[in-house]
Amino acid sequence: MQLKSFEKLGIHTVVLYILFLFIVHDAIQMQNDLKGNRMQSTGKIEAILIKEAHGKPMRAQSEAVLQAGKGLFGNIEQGDKRQVTILSLESWRDTMRDLHTDLDPSTRRANIVVSGIDLCSYFGKVLQIGSCRLQIFGESKPCAQMEAAHPGLRAAMSKACRGGIYGEVVLSGSIRIGDLVRWLE
Repeated sequence: MQLKSFEKLGIHTVVLYILFLFIVHDAIQMQNDLKGNRMQSTGKIEAILIKEAHGKPMRAQSEAVLQAGKGLFGNIEQGDKRQVTILSLESWRDTMRDLHTDLDPSTRRANIVVSGIDLCSYFGKVLQIGSCRLQIFGESKPCAQMEAAHPGLRAAMSKACRGGIYGEVVLSGSIRIGDLVRWLE
Protein backbone atom coordinates (compact mmCIF):
# COMPACT_ATOMS: atom_id res chain seq x y z
CA MET A 1 0.00 0.00 0.00
CA GLN A 2 1.10 3.54 -0.68
CA LEU A 3 1.39 6.16 2.05
CA LYS A 4 -1.68 8.05 0.74
CA SER A 5 -3.75 4.89 1.11
CA PHE A 6 -2.75 4.64 4.79
CA GLU A 7 -3.66 8.28 5.39
CA LYS A 8 -7.21 7.62 4.13
CA LEU A 9 -7.63 4.53 6.34
CA GLY A 10 -6.96 6.21 9.66
CA ILE A 11 -4.62 5.29 12.49
CA HIS A 12 -6.84 2.53 13.95
CA THR A 13 -7.03 0.67 10.67
CA VAL A 14 -3.28 0.98 10.15
CA VAL A 15 -2.63 -0.40 13.64
CA LEU A 16 -5.02 -3.30 12.98
CA TYR A 17 -3.27 -4.00 9.69
CA ILE A 18 0.15 -4.08 11.39
CA LEU A 19 -1.20 -6.41 14.10
CA PHE A 20 -2.60 -8.64 11.37
CA LEU A 21 0.86 -8.82 9.77
CA PHE A 22 2.42 -9.84 13.10
CA ILE A 23 -0.22 -12.55 13.60
CA VAL A 24 0.37 -13.92 10.11
CA HIS A 25 4.13 -13.88 10.68
CA ASP A 26 3.74 -15.76 14.00
CA ALA A 27 1.42 -18.32 12.39
CA ILE A 28 3.94 -18.98 9.62
CA GLN A 29 6.72 -19.25 12.20
CA MET A 30 4.70 -21.77 14.24
CA GLN A 31 3.95 -23.79 11.11
CA ASN A 32 7.67 -23.91 10.27
CA ASP A 33 8.48 -25.02 13.83
CA LEU A 34 5.96 -27.84 13.56
CA LYS A 35 7.45 -28.93 10.24
CA GLY A 36 10.88 -29.09 11.87
CA ASN A 37 12.34 -26.24 9.84
CA ARG A 38 13.68 -24.47 12.94
CA MET A 39 15.27 -25.45 16.19
CA GLN A 40 12.85 -25.90 19.06
CA SER A 41 13.36 -24.85 22.67
CA THR A 42 13.24 -28.52 23.65
CA GLY A 43 15.23 -31.26 21.98
CA LYS A 44 16.10 -34.87 22.68
CA ILE A 45 19.08 -37.17 23.10
CA GLU A 46 19.95 -39.05 19.89
CA ALA A 47 23.14 -40.81 21.02
CA ILE A 48 25.30 -41.34 24.12
CA LEU A 49 28.99 -42.05 23.50
CA ILE A 50 31.70 -42.99 26.01
CA LYS A 51 35.35 -42.19 25.38
CA GLU A 52 37.17 -45.03 27.15
CA ALA A 53 40.63 -44.03 25.88
CA HIS A 54 42.20 -41.23 23.84
CA GLY A 55 42.35 -42.09 20.15
CA LYS A 56 40.12 -45.17 20.48
CA PRO A 57 36.60 -45.44 19.00
CA MET A 58 33.72 -44.15 21.10
CA ARG A 59 31.42 -46.75 22.67
CA ALA A 60 27.71 -46.16 22.07
CA GLN A 61 25.28 -46.75 24.94
CA SER A 62 21.53 -46.45 25.25
CA GLU A 63 21.83 -45.02 28.77
CA ALA A 64 24.49 -43.59 31.07
CA VAL A 65 25.06 -41.87 34.41
CA LEU A 66 26.14 -38.25 34.76
CA GLN A 67 27.98 -37.56 38.04
CA ALA A 68 28.10 -34.06 39.53
CA GLY A 69 31.62 -32.67 39.58
CA LYS A 70 32.98 -35.64 37.61
CA GLY A 71 31.17 -36.14 34.31
CA LEU A 72 29.97 -39.13 32.35
CA PHE A 73 30.56 -42.38 34.23
CA GLY A 74 33.14 -44.52 32.43
CA ASN A 75 34.41 -41.63 30.31
CA ILE A 76 38.16 -40.96 30.38
CA GLU A 77 37.77 -37.18 30.77
CA GLN A 78 36.46 -36.35 34.24
CA GLY A 79 36.69 -33.61 36.81
CA ASP A 80 37.38 -30.41 34.85
CA LYS A 81 34.95 -27.95 33.26
CA ARG A 82 34.92 -30.07 30.09
CA GLN A 83 33.27 -33.08 31.74
CA VAL A 84 30.65 -33.62 29.03
CA THR A 85 30.63 -32.62 25.36
CA ILE A 86 27.41 -32.19 23.38
CA LEU A 87 26.92 -32.07 19.62
CA SER A 88 23.90 -30.90 17.63
CA LEU A 89 22.81 -33.48 15.06
CA GLU A 90 21.56 -30.70 12.79
CA SER A 91 24.94 -28.93 12.90
CA TRP A 92 26.69 -32.22 12.16
CA ARG A 93 24.44 -32.81 9.15
CA ASP A 94 25.14 -29.26 7.89
CA THR A 95 28.86 -29.98 8.17
CA MET A 96 28.49 -33.25 6.28
CA ARG A 97 26.49 -31.52 3.56
CA ASP A 98 29.21 -28.86 3.19
CA LEU A 99 31.87 -31.56 2.85
CA HIS A 100 29.76 -33.78 0.54
CA THR A 101 30.26 -36.77 2.82
CA ASP A 102 28.33 -38.78 5.40
CA LEU A 103 30.41 -39.59 8.47
CA ASP A 104 28.77 -40.95 11.62
CA PRO A 105 28.33 -38.30 14.38
CA SER A 106 30.54 -40.46 16.64
CA THR A 107 33.44 -39.23 14.47
CA ARG A 108 33.15 -35.90 16.35
CA ARG A 109 33.89 -37.73 19.63
CA ALA A 110 31.23 -35.82 21.59
CA ASN A 111 29.59 -37.60 24.52
CA ILE A 112 25.99 -36.69 23.78
CA VAL A 113 24.37 -36.05 20.40
CA VAL A 114 21.11 -34.08 20.57
CA SER A 115 18.56 -32.91 18.03
CA GLY A 116 15.98 -30.13 17.86
CA ILE A 117 17.67 -27.63 20.17
CA ASP A 118 20.01 -24.71 19.51
CA LEU A 119 23.26 -25.19 21.42
CA CYS A 120 24.88 -21.86 20.53
CA SER A 121 24.61 -18.57 22.41
CA TYR A 122 23.88 -20.23 25.74
CA PHE A 123 27.32 -20.21 27.32
CA GLY A 124 27.03 -19.74 31.08
CA LYS A 125 23.49 -21.17 31.11
CA VAL A 126 22.21 -24.48 32.49
CA LEU A 127 21.12 -27.28 30.17
CA GLN A 128 18.77 -29.94 31.52
CA ILE A 129 19.34 -33.37 30.01
CA GLY A 130 16.79 -35.86 31.30
CA SER A 131 16.85 -35.32 35.08
CA CYS A 132 20.46 -34.03 35.05
CA ARG A 133 21.78 -30.49 34.75
CA LEU A 134 24.95 -29.20 33.12
CA GLN A 135 26.52 -25.77 33.46
CA ILE A 136 27.67 -24.89 29.93
CA PHE A 137 31.03 -23.14 29.71
CA GLY A 138 31.81 -22.89 26.03
CA GLU A 139 32.17 -24.17 22.53
CA SER A 140 34.08 -27.39 21.81
CA LYS A 141 36.84 -26.60 19.35
CA PRO A 142 37.62 -29.34 16.82
CA CYS A 143 40.99 -31.06 17.28
CA ALA A 144 43.52 -32.50 14.83
CA GLN A 145 41.73 -35.88 14.94
CA MET A 146 38.91 -34.30 12.94
CA GLU A 147 41.26 -33.57 10.05
CA ALA A 148 42.58 -37.13 10.23
CA ALA A 149 38.99 -38.42 9.99
CA HIS A 150 38.25 -36.41 6.82
CA PRO A 151 40.12 -33.65 4.96
CA GLY A 152 38.52 -30.27 5.70
CA LEU A 153 36.44 -31.53 8.65
CA ARG A 154 38.29 -29.46 11.25
CA ALA A 155 37.85 -26.23 9.29
CA ALA A 156 34.19 -26.98 8.50
CA MET A 157 33.48 -27.59 12.19
CA SER A 158 35.09 -24.30 13.20
CA LYS A 159 32.05 -22.39 11.90
CA ALA A 160 29.32 -21.18 14.25
CA CYS A 161 29.41 -23.69 17.09
CA ARG A 162 29.43 -26.73 14.79
CA GLY A 163 31.89 -28.52 17.07
CA GLY A 164 29.35 -28.53 19.88
CA ILE A 165 29.56 -27.32 23.47
CA TYR A 166 30.99 -28.53 26.74
CA GLY A 167 30.04 -28.27 30.38
CA GLU A 168 30.19 -29.51 33.93
CA VAL A 169 27.59 -31.76 35.57
CA VAL A 170 25.91 -29.88 38.44
CA LEU A 171 23.05 -32.34 39.10
CA SER A 172 23.67 -36.10 38.86
CA GLY A 173 21.35 -38.68 37.38
CA SER A 174 20.76 -41.17 34.61
CA ILE A 175 20.18 -40.27 30.97
CA ARG A 176 18.75 -42.34 28.10
CA ILE A 177 18.39 -41.98 24.37
CA GLY A 178 15.14 -40.11 23.77
CA ASP A 179 15.33 -38.06 27.01
CA LEU A 180 14.31 -34.43 26.68
CA VAL A 181 16.94 -31.68 26.54
CA ARG A 182 16.07 -28.05 27.35
CA TRP A 183 17.58 -24.79 28.48
CA LEU A 184 16.65 -23.57 31.95
CA GLU A 185 15.88 -19.89 32.42
